[in-house]
Amino acid sequence: GHLFLQMLRDGTEDRAAIVRYNQNPNDLQSIIPVMGNRAMLETTFSAANFTPSGFTNLAGGVIVAEDEFNDPPHPSSPPGLKRTIIVLTDGKENRCYQEGGTWYSITGRDAPSMRRPNGAPQDSEPLPTPQGISIYGIGLGNPADIDGIALDQLSTATGGSYTAVVELFGQDYFLLEKYFTQIFMETAGMAMISDPFFTITLGEVHEHEFDIFPGDVKTMVVLYDYPGKRLPFLLVSPRGEEFSGTMLPPGFGVRYHSTRTSRFVEITFPKGEPERYAGRWKAIVLHEGGICRGDINLYKPNQDYKEVGGYGFIPLDCTKTEEAVQYGIAIGAGSNLRMQPYVEPGVKYVGDSLHLTAVLAEAGLPVTNATVHVNVKTPSGAHFTVLLRDDGMNFDGDANNGEYARTFTHTPSAGVYQLHFRAEGLQAGRPYVREAYRTKLVCDPRVPPDTGDGGNNKDCCKALLREIRRLNANLIKK
Repeated sequence: GHLFLQMLRDGTEDRAAIVRYNQNPNDLQSIIPVMGNRAMLETTFSAANFTPSGFTNLAGGVIVAEDEFNDPPHPSSPPGLKRTIIVLTDGKENRCYQEGGTWYSITGRDAPSMRRPNGAPQDSEPLPTPQGISIYGIGLGNPADIDGIALDQLSTATGGSYTAVVELFGQDYFLLEKYFTQIFMETAGMAMISDPFFTITLGEVHEHEFDIFPGDVKTMVVLYDYPGKRLPFLLVSPRGEEFSGTMLPPGFGVRYHSTRTSRFVEITFPKGEPERYAGRWKAIVLHEGGICRGDINLYKPNQDYKEVGGYGFIPLDCTKTEEAVQYGIAIGAGSNLRMQPYVEPGVKYVGDSLHLTAVLAEAGLPVTNATVHVNVKTPSGAHFTVLLRDDGMNFDGDANNGEYARTFTHTPSAGVYQLHFRAEGLQAGRPYVREAYRTKLVCDPRVPPDTGDGGNNKDCCKALLREIRRLNANLIKK
């Protein structure tokens, strides 16, 4: 969350609000411009304000967040304005929220499993899909303890996505920050190029290459650090111009920030000079026998770099070490060439297939002849690779329409399946790579999920009566 707040931009009139919910949702910080208020937002988003307590009112959190967009409306309503809600939860919804005389929950559960904030039993209606808003759900913890299916359906219906983060150690340590990075890039109109995880040993130099097109306007590199183990990294343009935190080549723009476990650098390209930025870039990570701790601050023109950090976007508090260091890296580009991944919605059980789709386009036009595959990590840790096809024979629409699809059939165990989409190819003679992550919960058929449609603890007759009441109301209106 801190990384997402730091990524929000001053120059594009980004605004943010922070809503907390247990049984009662409330806006800790009403929507305000990020510019001039970033420190206030950071303080509001402190752990002290989010101590777990009480019950879970997901619908209330979404409704209060939705109201923030119009209280007040965006002062300039810029073209292409995007409205996004990120819902982070570690529990099942057990409290509903009243809006306009109707009690809502995202699951539509009824009493006794659904109650009002004061604990009184209450039947609820499914929360209507918000219009003009993308919802991204993140479930943190044991999938059995989270309403992942309902959040998945709500997020997918709005054009967003749901992601499950089961644990935060080993190579999954950076997953939560990776998902926040992906949400920001999708919201800001950026395409994720690469998102790997590495271990670097003493004396090694890791070069991560990526390609930028003439029509791209910027690039962003995010480095995920273990606390107190920051390594220097720098960016090198196709012409060899270096971006290291201590210098800025003329004509380029830069902004960078850090959180406890991440640093990001955004480079804006000079207009009308594609010969300086189009081509193959390098993000270089170095292990020279030292690790650093602390924050780096935003560089300002004519400022001594010693006031903000050292060479390689690092703070100045460093110690020697010969130990190997683990890190993650994400690279994105402000590009018109984008990939949008989709995972078949709905409840899935052990043995069911998952239909996987990736739509690849540049400025709205289909990108064909790409190699698109999905690396699948099952709950047991097994890995599979699925090659998606654009041949009109895999429920992918017409052949050569930029829609790549395939069905994954190996779902022998219940749990969260991690899906890493990757597309690569040549466009206008230049190589490109696009990546994205999704997850999908596969359920145990012996323990049906409560989705609010007649499952566990659900009186199907109540649901039928509700539908009859809706039909009668519509007939009366007509």
